[in-house]
Amino acid sequence: MTVSPYVPIFMHLTRRRLFTTLLAAPLTALTGRAADEEQLLPGPQLERLKKFIPRTLAKMQRRDPVFVAVCGDECSAFYQPGRGIVRKDIVRAWYGRFLDRLGAPFFYHGGVVDTTPGSAQRDAALEEAWATWRKLRAEWEKTGKGDPPPVPGLPVPDPSGPEDTTGVNQLQRLSQPSDALIPSPSSFYADNFAEEGAVGVQVFDPVLSMVFNAEEKAATDLVIIAYGARDALLNASLATFRAALEAAVAECRSRGADVILAGPPPALDEADERAATGRSRQWAAVMREVADAAGVFFADLGAAAVYQLSDLINRTVEGNFRAAIDPVRRLFDHGEKVQDAFHPSGPGHVRMGETAADWLLRGEPVRPFAASGELVIGSGPAGEDVLTIRVACTAPDPVTIGVSPLRFAGWSIKPGSPDRVHTFQPGRGARLFRYVAIRNVEPLQGHEEFIRGSALISDDDAQHLVDIKVLVQPVMLLWPEERVDGAAGEHLLKCTLVNTGTVGAEVALTLDWLGNPTALPAVKIPPGERLPVPLRLPLPAIDDAALRFRNTVTVDATVNGRTARFTRHVEGVRHLGLTQKVPLVPLRQWRVQPAPGETIAPGPQLKIQADPKAVYFQIDIPADIAADVVEGKPWGRLEVQIDGRKTGENGKLGAVGTLVIEVPHEEGACRLLPVKPAVFGNGYAYPYDPRGFRAVVRVKPDGSRTVEFSMVRVFLKLHEWSLDGGGQADLGINVRLALWDAVAGGPGEARTFTLTASKFPSADARSLTLLELRSQPAPRWSMRIG
Repeated sequence: MTVSPYVPIFMHLTRRRLFTTLLAAPLTALTGRAADEEQLLPGPQLERLKKFIPRTLAKMQRRDPVFVAVCGDECSAFYQPGRGIVRKDIVRAWYGRFLDRLGAPFFYHGGVVDTTPGSAQRDAALEEAWATWRKLRAEWEKTGKGDPPPVPGLPVPDPSGPEDTTGVNQLQRLSQPSDALIPSPSSFYADNFAEEGAVGVQVFDPVLSMVFNAEEKAATDLVIIAYGARDALLNASLATFRAALEAAVAECRSRGADVILAGPPPALDEADERAATGRSRQWAAVMREVADAAGVFFADLGAAAVYQLSDLINRTVEGNFRAAIDPVRRLFDHGEKVQDAFHPSGPGHVRMGETAADWLLRGEPVRPFAASGELVIGSGPAGEDVLTIRVACTAPDPVTIGVSPLRFAGWSIKPGSPDRVHTFQPGRGARLFRYVAIRNVEPLQGHEEFIRGSALISDDDAQHLVDIKVLVQPVMLLWPEERVDGAAGEHLLKCTLVNTGTVGAEVALTLDWLGNPTALPAVKIPPGERLPVPLRLPLPAIDDAALRFRNTVTVDATVNGRTARFTRHVEGVRHLGLTQKVPLVPLRQWRVQPAPGETIAPGPQLKIQADPKAVYFQIDIPADIAADVVEGKPWGRLEVQIDGRKTGENGKLGAVGTLVIEVPHEEGACRLLPVKPAVFGNGYAYPYDPRGFRAVVRVKPDGSRTVEFSMVRVFLKLHEWSLDGGGQADLGINVRLALWDAVAGGPGEARTFTLTASKFPSADARSLTLLELRSQPAPRWSMRIG
């Protein structure tokens, strides 16, 4: 184990009371008010802190406690998987290093404290371990034989893994029970709301429900928001990501808190490491734009992980990317026992956190170049799309750069395309690097005429992870994304056509919807202008046999013989009512565009009932739907989502959690996993009495099953719950039944059945469908367009 370079070497001392007496108590005595003391930071650094974190700075200058809330995905929830630590010490993640480094000039001796209380079992085990340690230590001191006994609670060294870098505050806390720790006023008290698998829209959950629910003396001073890694895996909407971040920043600042947005780290979990490295950069770029517009600090964890000195002079064109990515690959070294190229290792968190803190104080390194791009549809010799990256020299001296394109939204670089190296002479402007682009997935449309991509660019001094905005030419079609309830007959999709070129264009448009191609009137549009393009979509007729539909709306836009294709997915489920039986559909089959005439295999049947006191879910499962028997694992998992927000918010952009019920193999009671405070939507922050939930499974002689789940109505405190039609009678819901699959190692998509599934992440309230709290629902569609 090594100690962070910011930690004095004497912190290797291991006696428990030495930690407590020599470190905590004397340092606590030093935490008096210091408003008049000489500042330890240079003026420019202090000005940056005043600009980005004024409230936090004022408290650090007084050496008062700083209360921090962390919202994000698992890259901020734990620091390294598979290390065998007794207790998940979340403050060893990147943000702990960031805050430790930030507090060092202000003598924040208490470091970063996790406000999650330690378990009684852990504390008791540490007390016992210390009693044993004292005996072993005394014996070792007498004999001097062998190695000294290891300090209780600290990470066990892994000879096959990377060196574990542990800071002083982590050493102290890991080695002591909770009641032995002496709190210091000069500490960062961190409340971590990060969740594994979380996406950007889930920021609504903690920010609107829990972050600011504290007494005034412990009010949140700093909110760190870190999403994007999971959004990239799900190909989630950039427009939604932007809207969620903007709303979260506005809410935090309205409460007087400082905000830091943190972009996702890189990943190397694909066979194509270029694609993996650049996968999340589109979301990082949007996050930077939100931060710049709001005037908050953007901690670019991806760029921080990649940034380092460059040995460009020793590289070849063929080996440029490999040489640049090799040091990054070491940040995913978890040892032989854990192979994980998605979550950075402990040393990776150290680099990201301490580099981000340095950039907050000093600013990001100034690059001697600027990059932009454009993609011209069908302009290649064989009709290929051509991507051009423009790099301009911004330095007065000669500069040599190496360019390694990574990932671009919807397109990849043609395999075999070489990296490029170029030397700029003084006074020379820009260099154009052209590549054949292959369209492989649908490009993300974030209500803008750009797609986004990235490149790894090395100059004479350092290597940089660079985000590039790429203008798509000759035209771009901007689509809405929305949930629409109460649709019938015809739906008007309001799109916008943008002329991204420098000359006027005549555009021929063809709409394909439900397998019916339709030529639309040609339009003329001046350069740089936007033109509304309303698309009228006849909806499927609603009758007793029509319960759901899924289709793709496609628009081909042709300019001068070159055609660009734009698509949106539409999924509709008929308004549901009480007591009716509704089949769930296989998730894998439903996610694929059904072929003409294809029928969806019937699945389990769902029935929902309600009365003034409770809501009841019943899922009847045929005998031929079976789960694998895996020792120690349940038969399956039932997931129920309910949007319990008030009128006007139900169905709108927001986060809705999930009630998770584990269904056993045998008949009897099911296990409800812990229910989170905001499970019924942002705005909820309540504890729930377990007695208000009930879940059982009944197994019939023929092997069929019935799972029953119910909960009391009083849990939905914000919903009016009108059963007579006089008030709020709509409820957003979704239900998934996932059976255990031995091949998948858990609930697999092949054995998952769902009520509705769309392009929206499942936590997005718009991914739910509409239940009317009446037995005869209106003949309307609830649609998700995205």
